[in-house]
Amino acid sequence: MTQWNLNVQYQLTPSVAAMVAYVGSRGVHQPFRVDDADMALPTVTSAGYLWDPNASRLNDNYGSIRGMFYQGRSYFNALETQLAKRMSHGFQLQGTFTWGKSIDTSSATVAGDAFGNSISSLNWFDMRLDRGLSDFNVGRTLVVNGTWDIPQRSHSPDRRSGSLMAGNSV
Repeated sequence: MTQWNLNVQYQLTPSVAAMVAYVGSRGVHQPFRVDDADMALPTVTSAGYLWDPNASRLNDNYGSIRGMFYQGRSYFNALETQLAKRMSHGFQLQGTFTWGKSIDTSSATVAGDAFGNSISSLNWFDMRLDRGLSDFNVGRTLVVNGTWDIPQRSHSPDRRSGSLMAGNSV
């Protein structure tokens, strides 16, 4: 897995900062599981794949064969923008917008159909047929948040003596 991030930050005013970033990742040789690899393989024709209804499975001695192939690939690219504004009395407001796309050959984790919208036993014999949007792809995300630094008292009572302590005492 390779990940990268390039961002530019700019202080627009003394209290407003902006950021624009490009983030991405690429994964190769990722585990790709299928629930049933024991299938009749299709024949490649000029019109595409042709499944022979009379073809036998890879091994008729088994009901199903689970497969693990290290052929999975993933691609992620996103543009992030951010605006942060410092306000008075310790308040800060921040907004971030992300526009991204996640593409892979299988979004599964441990099983071939770990997600509810996944298809089990994908076409493991030609991974190009399985390339598409990831099950967890979120195209656009807007996050707005705020923080407040709680003011600190400059004097705190000393519980042992009942006096006030201010700064460093000798």
